[in-house]
Amino acid sequence: MCGGYSLRKSQASWQRAFGFSLDDGTGSDRVMVRPGELIPLVRAGEGGVEKADLLWGRTTARMPRPIINARAETIFEKPTFKRAILERRCLIPADGWYEWVPEVDGPLSAQQARELGLTRAGKRRKYYKFSGGETFFFAGIYGNGQVKRGGQWLPAEAAIIITTEACLQIHESGHRRQPVILKPDQFDDWLSPERGDVSEISTALQSREYNNLIIESQ
Repeated sequence: MCGGYSLRKSQASWQRAFGFSLDDGTGSDRVMVRPGELIPLVRAGEGGVEKADLLWGRTTARMPRPIINARAETIFEKPTFKRAILERRCLIPADGWYEWVPEVDGPLSAQQARELGLTRAGKRRKYYKFSGGETFFFAGIYGNGQVKRGGQWLPAEAAIIITTEACLQIHESGHRRQPVILKPDQFDDWLSPERGDVSEISTALQSREYNNLIIESQ
């Protein structure tokens, strides 16, 4: 993923899956959620499943550039991720995501970019969603990080979205990676910290084809 997704008020899907509301009280759609913002997610809590709001992207004083994605193929090997994938998994709601797909070699002038509808780097933004417009859930992990406030690095929990090799339809649209999207019958096992079998988790992280995926050029 290139760092953006949408999250509108599809409360019915959220409530049907988990029994509580996605609404944060603002009543506003989030057409473009970006790294560094607070995002709602679902995780296992002391009393069962709970909703939490965490930062998207892990930063620390030593690594100030946010880590927003983790590759499924190497997630069990990387020191930053290997504990979290076994013990701190979460589900991140969305109703679409964005990729910036290269079409011409850049950089382009501002006029060229406007005329072609591309970024200055020669990329076109594409939006991926499902035909029903429903809320779906990315596979994610979370853990401790730090955030800079007033010149100081303070403790903060952060979430990371897991990506995998793109399915054929997404690959043909020009992008080789995609977020892992879990099915409802996978939710319980994914959220349970007791279900830490590497082979089962790896199977859940594999890409699959979608019959109702829509790809829009923007």
